[in-house]
Amino acid sequence: MTSETMRGVGEQAASLDACLRYFISSMETVYNQTITDTLHTIYNTESARIEYDVDRNDISAATNPPQGQLTKNLPVGATEKCEEKKAKYEKLKNDAKIKMRLLEENRISVVAAQLEKLQSALAAYYSGNAKLLEASVRELSFLQSPQPSFIPTM
Repeated sequence: MTSETMRGVGEQAASLDACLRYFISSMETVYNQTITDTLHTIYNTESARIEYDVDRNDISAATNPPQGQLTKNLPVGATEKCEEKKAKYEKLKNDAKIKMRLLEENRISVVAAQLEKLQSALAAYYSGNAKLLEASVRELSFLQSPQPSFIPTM
């Protein structure tokens, strides 16, 4: 009887471990892919804005020099280059807005769903309900994700 009990506890612990690993992996995915991608887009937007501002200020300085200075000739294609940089900046700015909105919507729904699954698995484990715990593991079994990076494999 004792060995069967211990075997059952071991199986339940393994099931809970699988649920915890899935939860952690899902949270890593949210951070490593979604948030990182959004931040990368924001950094690119800022770089594009700086490039556009430099060209815009160069054109402004060439066409409206301070008093007492001669008007400078613009390099060939400077205005077109400035317009291209403006278009790039506007596109990245729009992309960043969209990604921020989607990130906010998805982050909340993904985290809430994962917390519900984790709560269900923890409740089943601590109540000793092997069937409910097994159902939680089965629900996650088709969603298997890679091993979380900071948890060693046992």
